[in-house]
Amino acid sequence: MVMRDSSSKTSSAKCISSEAEDVAAEMVRLYDDTDSILKEIQASNDANAAFVTENSMHDVTLGKVFELRSSTPVLGSDFYLLGEFLWSYVTTAARNDESVETQPAPGENDAPNDFVHREEYTLTLETQSGTFEVQGVAFARKFDTPHRTVFTVTSTVRVPGSDLVIHQNSWLVASDHSSVTEDAPDSLGSSGKATLINALHRLSIKTSSSSRNEKWTSSTDPVDASKNLEQYVVKALSNRIRERQQLVQQVLGMF
Repeated sequence: MVMRDSSSKTSSAKCISSEAEDVAAEMVRLYDDTDSILKEIQASNDANAAFVTENSMHDVTLGKVFELRSSTPVLGSDFYLLGEFLWSYVTTAARNDESVETQPAPGENDAPNDFVHREEYTLTLETQSGTFEVQGVAFARKFDTPHRTVFTVTSTVRVPGSDLVIHQNSWLVASDHSSVTEDAPDSLGSSGKATLINALHRLSIKTSSSSRNEKWTSSTDPVDASKNLEQYVVKALSNRIRERQQLVQQVLGMF
């Protein structure tokens, strides 16, 4: 009789299942925050205006935070169709160094609204000691309602050899904005519809003074090393957010 040890396969399957369930729960948690996020975005400027703002701050709960907020009215467009187009564009606009996969959310029907988009990406860090790469993974999900489409994104970057952990959460909301017809009916075109695209991208930085990784900096002080590493990773992630936001703006410019 030949005995085969299946414990490692079982353990791996449980790990994958647990990760998928955690991701699905996080997607829903982010979605539940949509209303409060919209209030934050619209408090930044005129709710009907087009704008992009950036801000750095320190949050008692999240630690150091970088945010990018944007609002873009798109006249003559249906929010649902625009949301479908944006989702298709964003989830297929990966660069050559990114691995993309779309998979069902655990325990739900195989409808487009029930799929989680998984994307692995590489960050290139230009440091005093040379050029280095770190890996990140992002998950995105689309939620459709009668009056808006919401994309939620969560991403984590961990740097090997360091205690530095950076989380990114993003919301992109395409809302029915056809009520502006009362103020500018001629600008809506034959469709008589309008969409408001709101987005908020938030980076939160967690680190420890015990971080040590001498290849990142010429400094022998672990605190200085941690700060320098944080600076490089945040810069790379911030640039990635800006690039993705520019992609969205370019798409919206087609309408």
